[in-house]
Amino acid sequence: MTTCKFALMVEPRVKLNYEWRDWRGSPYQVGPSLVVDGCRLIVGGKTLMELPADRWVRFAITAELGTDNSGKWDLAVAPRGRGEAIRGAGERWGKFEQLTWGGVYEQCDGGECVLCG
Repeated sequence: MTTCKFALMVEPRVKLNYEWRDWRGSPYQVGPSLVVDGCRLIVGGKTLMELPADRWVRFAITAELGTDNSGKWDLAVAPRGRGEAIRGAGERWGKFEQLTWGGVYEQCDGGECVLCG
């Protein structure tokens, strides 16, 4: 099992993606991923929950890697100081087997962008 954790200051104007990638081939394979759009947490195009504005929210993504992985992953979210686990948050991800990059990238639509660091 592999777990990645991070915290995000959620603001109403934020729009970003977090994802795991396997860069060993071309095109790269995408593993667990989520979107924070405003105060909405979105996985697989579905809103899972509303996040509190102007608060730090902790995230933890856990998945089994390797050639025989199940393709399922779990997400733990801690808004407002309480934890909420979402088992099987993600769907099967195809040929993703190894985490070679995990990161955040922002989506901007011509307006102002929010830098996260």
